[in-house]
Amino acid sequence: EKEKISLMKQALNRVNLSYLDLKQPIFELSGGEAQRVALAKIILKDPPLILADEPTASLDPKNSEELLSILESLKNPNRTIIIATHNPLIWEQVDQVIRVTDLSHR
Repeated sequence: EKEKISLMKQALNRVNLSYLDLKQPIFELSGGEAQRVALAKIILKDPPLILADEPTASLDPKNSEELLSILESLKNPNRTIIIATHNPLIWEQVDQVIRVTDLSHR
């Protein structure tokens, strides 16, 4: 149990939420804090697929950059990261961009 709590605190620290109480209900958090908690959960679970829908939408520029840096650090050959965004700054930082408007309807 202590190790689990330690890992959770490390993940929260990595997304700049070290000040959060682990028992704090998520509905009490701001939109940006909730998004960063979701990223902390991803860090803990280490999934093979990450789907990020507008991950920087509720974040200030500093936290947006840090979130993108964390997503970049999570890249590996065994993981796929898909980001849906309207943010052109993100488009410039990813390996491949697929525009929905470029897809034909079938």
